Amino acid sequence: MKRAVILVIFCAMVCIQISGCASFPKQSDGSVTLEVDYTIGLKKAIEAGKFSYVGPQITDIRFPYQPAGYAGRRMARLKFMRFVGARSLNEITGKIEKIGYRPANIAELLALFAKYPDGQIRQYPIVALGSAWHEFSGEEVVPIVNMKSEEKMMGVLAFSSFNCPRCHVLIADKSCD
Repeated sequence: MKRAVILVIFCAMVCIQISGCASFPKQSDGSVTLEVDYTIGLKKAIEAGKFSYVGPQITDIRFPYQPAGYAGRRMARLKFMRFVGARSLNEITGKIEKIGYRPANIAELLALFAKYPDGQIRQYPIVALGSAWHEFSGEEVVPIVNMKSEEKMMGVLAFSSFNCPRCHVLIADKSCD
C-alpha cells in the first residue's frame, strides 16, 4: 500500500510543469554525446547526478546498472522523443528502432544527469525505457527523472500510466553500441 501511494504521488508530480531551464548542450541533430562509465555502479552514478530524492524502487536488483553486453566505458549519443497517449512498450520500441536508435538504459540516463546536473528536467520529465522492471503484480515500471521546485527526483513510472504528454523518452544511437 505504501509503495502504491508513493508511486501515485510521484506520477502526479510528473505532470506538474516547471518553467525555467538549463538546457543540455545539443549537437545540430538534437543529440547529446557523452561517456557512460558502466563500472561505477548504481549508487555512485546516482550520487554523481546530485539527486535530492531517489525512490526506494531504484535498486540494483530492479534496475541493473550494467546491462548484459555493456562493460567499461562507452560513448553514447542520446536524443529525446515524445510519445503522446498510452502505447505498448513494443510499439514505442519499434518506432525508436526504425530511426536507428534504441531505448536508453538507466546508466545512460544517470550519465546524462552526472554530466549535466541541471539539464532539461525543468521543462519535462525524462524516462529510460531500456531499463524496465516487471513488478510482482505484472505492472511494468521504468526509471524517470523529474523536477519539482528545486528538487531533482528519480523514481519509477508505471508504464500503464505512460500517458503524460510532457514526458520524454531518452533514446540512444545504436551505431555507438
